[in-house]
Amino acid sequence: MTGSRISPCLVFEPYDLDGDFVMNTALDVARYLLHLSNQEPEPELVTHLRLQKLLYYCQGWALTFRDEPLFPDRIEAWLHGPVVTTVYPIFADYASAPLAPHEGRDCDAIDRNTKSFLQSIWDEYKKHSASELRRKTHEETPWKAARGQRGPDDPAPVEITHSSLTHFFPRNMSARRCRGLI
Repeated sequence: MTGSRISPCLVFEPYDLDGDFVMNTALDVARYLLHLSNQEPEPELVTHLRLQKLLYYCQGWALTFRDEPLFPDRIEAWLHGPVVTTVYPIFADYASAPLAPHEGRDCDAIDRNTKSFLQSIWDEYKKHSASELRRKTHEETPWKAARGQRGPDDPAPVEITHSSLTHFFPRNMSARRCRGLI
Protein backbone atom coordinates (compact mmCIF):
# COMPACT_ATOMS: atom_id res chain seq x y z
CA MET A 1 0.00 0.00 0.00
CA THR A 2 1.35 3.40 -0.89
CA GLY A 3 0.62 6.66 0.81
CA SER A 4 0.78 7.74 4.39
CA ARG A 5 2.88 6.12 7.05
CA ILE A 6 3.02 6.57 10.78
CA SER A 7 6.72 6.97 11.36
CA PRO A 8 8.21 5.59 14.56
CA CYS A 9 11.46 7.32 13.65
CA LEU A 10 10.23 10.84 14.34
CA VAL A 11 12.20 12.65 17.02
CA PHE A 12 10.07 14.45 19.57
CA GLU A 13 11.21 17.63 21.25
CA PRO A 14 8.91 18.05 24.25
CA TYR A 15 11.20 20.64 25.87
CA ASP A 16 11.22 24.42 25.75
CA LEU A 17 14.30 26.55 25.10
CA ASP A 18 15.22 26.39 28.80
CA GLY A 19 15.20 22.58 28.72
CA ASP A 20 11.98 22.31 30.74
CA PHE A 21 9.53 19.57 29.79
CA VAL A 22 6.47 20.95 28.00
CA MET A 23 3.53 18.75 27.13
CA ASN A 24 0.88 19.73 24.62
CA THR A 25 -2.70 19.96 25.75
CA ALA A 26 -5.32 17.83 24.08
CA LEU A 27 -7.02 21.03 22.94
CA ASP A 28 -3.80 22.15 21.19
CA VAL A 29 -3.66 18.78 19.42
CA ALA A 30 -7.38 18.92 18.55
CA ARG A 31 -7.07 22.38 17.04
CA TYR A 32 -4.00 21.32 15.06
CA LEU A 33 -5.82 18.26 13.68
CA LEU A 34 -8.65 20.57 12.61
CA HIS A 35 -6.07 22.85 11.00
CA LEU A 36 -4.75 19.86 9.02
CA SER A 37 -8.27 18.95 7.93
CA ASN A 38 -8.75 22.48 6.59
CA GLN A 39 -5.69 22.18 4.34
CA GLU A 40 -7.29 19.81 1.83
CA PRO A 41 -10.70 18.81 0.50
CA GLU A 42 -12.49 16.50 2.89
CA PRO A 43 -14.99 13.82 1.81
CA GLU A 44 -16.42 14.04 5.33
CA LEU A 45 -15.87 17.14 7.43
CA VAL A 46 -14.53 16.64 10.94
CA THR A 47 -17.24 16.30 13.56
CA HIS A 48 -16.78 16.25 17.30
CA LEU A 49 -17.18 12.45 17.32
CA ARG A 50 -14.50 12.02 14.67
CA LEU A 51 -12.13 14.45 16.40
CA GLN A 52 -12.42 12.57 19.70
CA LYS A 53 -11.44 9.28 18.04
CA LEU A 54 -8.51 10.96 16.27
CA LEU A 55 -7.24 12.22 19.64
CA TYR A 56 -7.42 8.66 20.99
CA TYR A 57 -5.28 7.38 18.09
CA CYS A 58 -2.80 10.24 18.49
CA GLN A 59 -2.35 9.41 22.16
CA GLY A 60 -2.05 5.67 21.55
CA TRP A 61 0.61 6.02 18.88
CA ALA A 62 2.49 8.68 20.87
CA LEU A 63 2.68 6.32 23.85
CA THR A 64 3.96 3.62 21.52
CA PHE A 65 6.60 5.64 19.69
CA ARG A 66 7.94 7.90 22.43
CA ASP A 67 7.01 6.11 25.64
CA GLU A 68 5.22 9.17 27.00
CA PRO A 69 1.83 10.73 26.42
CA LEU A 70 1.24 13.39 23.80
CA PHE A 71 -1.04 15.24 26.21
CA PRO A 72 -1.89 14.85 29.92
CA ASP A 73 -5.67 14.95 29.49
CA ARG A 74 -7.81 11.98 30.53
CA ILE A 75 -9.44 9.75 27.91
CA GLU A 76 -12.64 8.00 28.96
CA ALA A 77 -14.60 5.13 27.42
CA TRP A 78 -17.96 6.75 26.70
CA LEU A 79 -20.89 5.09 24.94
CA HIS A 80 -19.80 6.22 21.48
CA GLY A 81 -16.11 5.53 22.02
CA PRO A 82 -13.09 7.27 23.52
CA VAL A 83 -13.55 10.88 24.64
CA VAL A 84 -10.97 13.36 25.92
CA THR A 85 -12.97 14.91 28.73
CA THR A 86 -11.26 18.32 28.66
CA VAL A 87 -11.93 18.75 24.94
CA TYR A 88 -15.53 17.54 25.01
CA PRO A 89 -17.15 20.72 26.42
CA ILE A 90 -15.22 22.96 24.02
CA PHE A 91 -16.97 21.47 20.97
CA ALA A 92 -20.13 20.02 22.56
CA ASP A 93 -22.41 22.68 21.07
CA TYR A 94 -21.64 21.37 17.59
CA ALA A 95 -23.35 18.07 18.47
CA SER A 96 -23.04 15.99 15.27
CA ALA A 97 -22.49 18.96 12.93
CA PRO A 98 -19.10 19.52 11.28
CA LEU A 99 -16.73 21.66 13.32
CA ALA A 100 -16.25 25.16 11.92
CA PRO A 101 -12.98 25.79 10.05
CA HIS A 102 -12.08 28.65 12.41
CA GLU A 103 -11.76 26.11 15.25
CA GLY A 104 -8.57 24.78 13.62
CA ARG A 105 -5.24 26.45 14.37
CA ASP A 106 -1.59 26.00 13.55
CA CYS A 107 -0.54 25.97 17.19
CA ASP A 108 2.90 27.44 17.89
CA ALA A 109 3.07 25.46 21.15
CA ILE A 110 3.41 22.23 19.17
CA ASP A 111 6.97 21.63 18.00
CA ARG A 112 7.72 20.79 14.37
CA ASN A 113 8.45 17.10 15.00
CA THR A 114 5.19 16.64 16.86
CA LYS A 115 3.43 18.39 13.97
CA SER A 116 5.03 15.88 11.59
CA PHE A 117 3.86 13.04 13.82
CA LEU A 118 0.32 14.48 13.91
CA GLN A 119 0.41 14.86 10.13
CA SER A 120 1.23 11.15 9.81
CA ILE A 121 -1.66 10.24 12.13
CA TRP A 122 -3.98 12.52 10.15
CA ASP A 123 -2.81 11.03 6.86
CA GLU A 124 -3.49 7.53 8.14
CA TYR A 125 -6.89 8.11 9.75
CA LYS A 126 -8.43 10.91 7.63
CA LYS A 127 -9.94 8.36 5.27
CA HIS A 128 -12.17 7.02 8.05
CA SER A 129 -15.55 8.55 8.76
CA ALA A 130 -16.75 9.29 12.27
CA SER A 131 -18.88 6.14 12.25
CA GLU A 132 -15.98 4.00 11.01
CA LEU A 133 -13.69 5.35 13.74
CA ARG A 134 -16.43 4.75 16.33
CA ARG A 135 -16.78 1.16 15.14
CA LYS A 136 -12.99 0.62 15.13
CA THR A 137 -12.53 1.93 18.67
CA HIS A 138 -15.42 -0.21 19.91
CA GLU A 139 -13.60 -3.28 18.59
CA GLU A 140 -10.30 -2.40 20.27
CA THR A 141 -9.13 -3.69 23.64
CA PRO A 142 -8.59 -0.35 25.44
CA TRP A 143 -12.22 0.74 25.01
CA LYS A 144 -13.65 -2.76 25.60
CA ALA A 145 -11.52 -3.31 28.74
CA ALA A 146 -12.46 0.08 30.18
CA ARG A 147 -16.16 -0.50 29.53
CA GLY A 148 -15.92 -3.95 31.11
CA GLN A 149 -19.30 -5.47 31.87
CA ARG A 150 -21.20 -2.20 31.48
CA GLY A 151 -24.26 -2.40 29.33
CA PRO A 152 -24.38 -0.70 25.92
CA ASP A 153 -26.52 2.12 27.36
CA ASP A 154 -24.59 2.58 30.62
CA PRO A 155 -23.10 6.09 30.46
CA ALA A 156 -20.69 5.51 33.36
CA PRO A 157 -17.42 7.20 32.36
CA VAL A 158 -14.36 5.03 32.87
CA GLU A 159 -10.77 5.98 32.08
CA ILE A 160 -8.89 4.40 29.20
CA THR A 161 -5.50 4.17 30.85
CA HIS A 162 -2.13 4.86 29.33
CA SER A 163 -1.22 1.32 30.32
CA SER A 164 -4.03 -0.16 28.21
CA LEU A 165 -3.03 1.99 25.23
CA THR A 166 0.63 1.07 25.68
CA HIS A 167 -0.23 -2.63 25.65
CA PHE A 168 -2.64 -2.44 22.72
CA PHE A 169 -0.90 -0.26 20.13
CA PRO A 170 2.48 -2.07 19.91
CA ARG A 171 0.65 -5.38 19.43
CA ASN A 172 -0.94 -3.93 16.33
CA MET A 173 2.30 -2.68 14.82
CA SER A 174 3.15 -5.95 13.06
CA ALA A 175 -0.25 -6.00 11.34
CA ARG A 176 0.22 -2.37 10.30
CA ARG A 177 3.73 -3.10 8.98
CA CYS A 178 2.26 -5.82 6.80
CA ARG A 179 -0.16 -3.31 5.31
CA GLY A 180 2.64 -0.75 4.86
CA LEU A 181 1.38 1.71 7.44
CA ILE A 182 4.51 1.97 9.56
